[in-house]
Amino acid sequence: MRKPLKLHSLSSTKILGSLTTACLVLFVQAKAHALKIMLVNDDGYQAEGITILFDTLQAAGHEVTIVAPKQDQSGIGTSLNISQLLQPIEVVNYDTNRWYVDATPTVTTWAGLDYILRDNKPDLVISGINRGENIGVFAVSSGTVSAAVAALNRGIPAIAISAGVDQTQKPYKTGANFIVDLLKQLEARRKPGSTLLPTGIGLNINIPVRFPSGISEIRGVALTRFDRITSFDFTFGELPTGSGVGLKFETVSLQPDTTFNPKSEGGQFLSGYITVTPIDGNWSTITQKNQEKLRQSLPSLFDPNPALLSQ
Repeated sequence: MRKPLKLHSLSSTKILGSLTTACLVLFVQAKAHALKIMLVNDDGYQAEGITILFDTLQAAGHEVTIVAPKQDQSGIGTSLNISQLLQPIEVVNYDTNRWYVDATPTVTTWAGLDYILRDNKPDLVISGINRGENIGVFAVSSGTVSAAVAALNRGIPAIAISAGVDQTQKPYKTGANFIVDLLKQLEARRKPGSTLLPTGIGLNINIPVRFPSGISEIRGVALTRFDRITSFDFTFGELPTGSGVGLKFETVSLQPDTTFNPKSEGGQFLSGYITVTPIDGNWSTITQKNQEKLRQSLPSLFDPNPALLSQ
């Protein structure tokens, strides 16, 4: 006959107490890794990308607030609502933890940080997920990237994330899941009392959807830097319809024999890699090589007491 099991040294009270303690520890650990995140974009508050990112981050346990433009502001860059200076701007709390601002991405970011969340500053601002990649020389015209830079200039760590255009939600879901995993890694390595990213440094992330011949899915992740290789180009001229002149757009692909720097953002993106490019909002040319080139063209500027050019 099988003997009944005995609880030798632990009473039911002690067991309950131990379970309660364990649950509290897990709860505290979970809360410790929950970040206060503000989401912004340039596609507008109803865009699919920001909605999917919001839902994914919330499901991961983060405290997320959307503060996004009322209208689509794509390609508007760092533009400000100067015509509305010292005039009321519409700010609406349209749902729980969701706001829209009738302004550009930069001004919307300021509205979030300086007004809406002024008493509950976020640990991180994420701009996106944008519909369409923002890489290379065209990133400076991106409202998505500019919103992230606006946050950096307010002293808040920031990430811009964009995905290539697809007719499905897959690029947005891929980007959102990538962000969740990235935040876990950043949190795991963050020192007590420090910010999530180094002060003044943000990230520009791009999710590819077009791949080279023979490649059908994302190949990995590459740490990159801005360069002149892009995935699309804008020109101005005769329109294909023959209806006049205007702005034209065309996609760009890497030729099979193209060689590029392994750190090239455009090269790696077009090769099928998720690109992660550090940004700081400083668009000046400060390398020693470029300084020397400028010295040859304008030597007088490098004199200890430069004279006026007209003298």
